[in-house]
Amino acid sequence: KALSQADQVLIGACPVDKRIPEEQQMNTKVISEGIGLNAKSFGDNQELMDYASKNLQKGDAIIFMSSGSFSGIQYEIKNHL
Repeated sequence: KALSQADQVLIGACPVDKRIPEEQQMNTKVISEGIGLNAKSFGDNQELMDYASKNLQKGDAIIFMSSGSFSGIQYEIKNHL
């Protein structure tokens, strides 16, 4: 519910953990649909980077929330802006 208040929510790909049964793995497409029309999921971090580079502008506030590295795209986006 809280994320539905954001202007945009960009959800990166979730690494696949083979130890977790497929039906219990996180489905970022379903999550983005649950957030609403302002949310978009991506198949990989490069897709997210490409979208962000084209759609984010200087002065936009960006929050990265992850237990992983995002493949370093948070630094690329910072440099882009």
